[in-house]
Amino acid sequence: MTNDELDDRPASALADATVLLTGATDGIGRASAVLLAPQVGTLLFHGPQDPAMVDALISELRGLAGRAGRVQYFQADYG
Repeated sequence: MTNDELDDRPASALADATVLLTGATDGIGRASAVLLAPQVGTLLFHGPQDPAMVDALISELRGLAGRAGRVQYFQADYG
């Protein structure tokens, strides 16, 4: 599904969805998180233990989501 198709869907179509994004701290994963945060019911994402990167992203996504409880981060370092 393209970004335009997501933008054209009624807000209620994603409002109850729970989305888990992997690799959401940079690149396409981060862009997807920014796009989805205001549209989905709950956004779950994971990434590395890098407080400077993660804290800023959590704040940004919670601001976009409108409610702090809708965005949750899980630390997962596999390297």
